[in-house]
Amino acid sequence: MHAELERLIALQRLDLASQDAERRLAEEPERRRAFEARLDGARTRVASAKEQLARSQNARRIVEKEVAVHQGRLSKFREQAMAVKTNQEYHAIQHEIAFAQTEIKALEDKILERMLEGDELTAMLDFEFVAVGDRHVDFAALKTRDTFEQIGDLETFYQLYERRGGRAIDRRRTAFQHIPFVMYAPLEVAEELGKPAAASDHYEYFRWHADGLQTALEDIADYVGLELPPYTPPPLAKSCGVLALEGLAATVDRINTADVYSAYRQEKAGMTARYCAYREAWAPAFQQEYLSDIAELTGQKAQSEWEADAVLEKFVRSAGPELDAPLIRLLFRRARRLKLPVERAGGRIAGTGAS
Repeated sequence: MHAELERLIALQRLDLASQDAERRLAEEPERRRAFEARLDGARTRVASAKEQLARSQNARRIVEKEVAVHQGRLSKFREQAMAVKTNQEYHAIQHEIAFAQTEIKALEDKILERMLEGDELTAMLDFEFVAVGDRHVDFAALKTRDTFEQIGDLETFYQLYERRGGRAIDRRRTAFQHIPFVMYAPLEVAEELGKPAAASDHYEYFRWHADGLQTALEDIADYVGLELPPYTPPPLAKSCGVLALEGLAATVDRINTADVYSAYRQEKAGMTARYCAYREAWAPAFQQEYLSDIAELTGQKAQSEWEADAVLEKFVRSAGPELDAPLIRLLFRRARRLKLPVERAGGRIAGTGAS
């Protein structure tokens, strides 16, 4: 009886296997048709992608030709700049150079757009800014660079990244990472600012310092939802020192330069003189405002800026989070006092393009 039962079970298994094989054979034509339909769809998509790529490449080649034309003009203007003899000619050439550079940048942006459309561009890495571990640090660097190179609509880029990569970007996390990132420049040049005679370009370093501090404080306030009242500068005070510095700036502006580098150094010297003139004109009012701000926040009266710095540092070490808002506003006002003379002195911040 036991042997017969085992044979029946074995027979049932064979019968089930046979039925399964017959079912799969019956379904095979349908599966094949489905597979062929998928294959046809894939071939259609590939053909469409190839057509799109060809169109994108053709459009890109047209733009690249335009870039070559502007680069030729740029080279020509740079050669002419070496031969100018007057300030007026130099500024006219610089205007043409700036226009050509702007056109090239806009055309290069179009080339990148075409590369993205054709999926030719998989990734871009800037090894000065790239970070390992948290991609939001990279996005923070991109946001920093956009402040002086005008990369474009970053939100559109974020959405493209999310569609192509399938990973969401945390906007708030990116905003947070941008705060320490933008503080990098002020901290990097802090040591150089203490050695003005040894620094290769002390005033430029100071401009980076002032710009970075103000941007960082604006970002902090935005991140925590704190409104920063606009800062209204006090009236400018004239003095013999201010007039002398204004005269120095005017004299520097009239110096004839032999080459582009000399013209750059001349412009920087004039900017430095104008900065010093504005700083001197505002110095008494700025100091009084700072001392008043420190007294209002800490309850202690300082007699000088150095003493006020020491009072503020001691206060910050012991202050709780409930004092964050007034402290951020105080520091922002101070950052504006640092940057205002830089803004009035004019020129572009080298390495940032910010005015």
